[in-house]
Amino acid sequence: MTKERADILCLCTPHGVGGAQNNAGRLTKAFRERGYNAQLGFLFEREPDYYHEIEDFFVVYYKLPSGPREWSAFLNRCRVEIAGRRPRVTLGFHPLANIIGALNTGWAGRFYSRQAWPRDQQSSGTEKLETLLTRTPLVSGNIACSYFVKNSFTHRGKAYEKKTSVIYNEPPKLPEVDEDKVACQTHFGMTHGTPVLGTLGRLHEQKNFQLAIRAMPYVAEGHLYMAGGGPQEEMLRRLASECGVEDRVHFLGPLRGADVTRFLKAVDLLLMTSIYEGHPLVMLEAMSAGAPVLAHDVEVMREAGGNAAVYASSDPGDWGRKIHSLGPERLEKIAEDGRARADEFASSSMVESYLSALGLPLHREK
Repeated sequence: MTKERADILCLCTPHGVGGAQNNAGRLTKAFRERGYNAQLGFLFEREPDYYHEIEDFFVVYYKLPSGPREWSAFLNRCRVEIAGRRPRVTLGFHPLANIIGALNTGWAGRFYSRQAWPRDQQSSGTEKLETLLTRTPLVSGNIACSYFVKNSFTHRGKAYEKKTSVIYNEPPKLPEVDEDKVACQTHFGMTHGTPVLGTLGRLHEQKNFQLAIRAMPYVAEGHLYMAGGGPQEEMLRRLASECGVEDRVHFLGPLRGADVTRFLKAVDLLLMTSIYEGHPLVMLEAMSAGAPVLAHDVEVMREAGGNAAVYASSDPGDWGRKIHSLGPERLEKIAEDGRARADEFASSSMVESYLSALGLPLHREK
């Protein structure tokens, strides 16, 4: 049976937790609300119990393929699942999805690649293939989620520059919570020590949360609450013990929905320690909730945070000194500036910017 033709296909690489996957789900849902037959697909399975805004997505293959036989089967399934939907427009969200999407869409529809990671975080093989495809008619355009990301690919030349636009990720609207700060702290058992510090995100090497733990010996009496799960949890627990701060570092596990809002209302300061980000949505979520932010002093953090955040180097002692220097009045001013900064990013519609970049009307014509 022939599948109904997709107006827009949002295509990611792994199905599971991730900022790109969340954005793909949000955009798919928003495109549907504007009348488009929008579909969400993933190349292979990683975390089957996870979903992204919508539940009727498809997954091409049951795992990341390995070996010639599995890759052959995988590529054949891509032809069936992607080309078989005959998408008018496909939007890729990861390097491999960009390559597969271009090859399975660019002949009969329009393909747009998306860059959420800087060049040095992409494998050399996929980067070379993407560079080649960008120079062909198979790729109609490219969207970078920040100028930091866009500028990391300038070696791709004039074709890349001509085809590329920057669209920031719009911060998702957090659920409203009526509880005050004390009630939110009590909800998480934050009953001792000041300041109350927090990190929020997947416990993954990119997030560099070990820097936050290494800073704790320089923060007398402070407690660090880490919200998120991931592959580095055991390592981070060991590190807290090695640093002698295991009684002041608390692991809360993954948070969802209103608990994210409660967490951001509860902390005195959110620590953004990432080595890199495409566009740091957690920073903007924190700012929108009124949480002051201390961020790793890297280019993309300053592009997002501007003058509304405080920045520290890769030295844990610098983080400790910055934390101690922030009194109540300064924290209140940072929170006020942060709300205004988050409002700047939320003032423009991400979905309208994407539809414009994809060459589509803001609402599907009947």
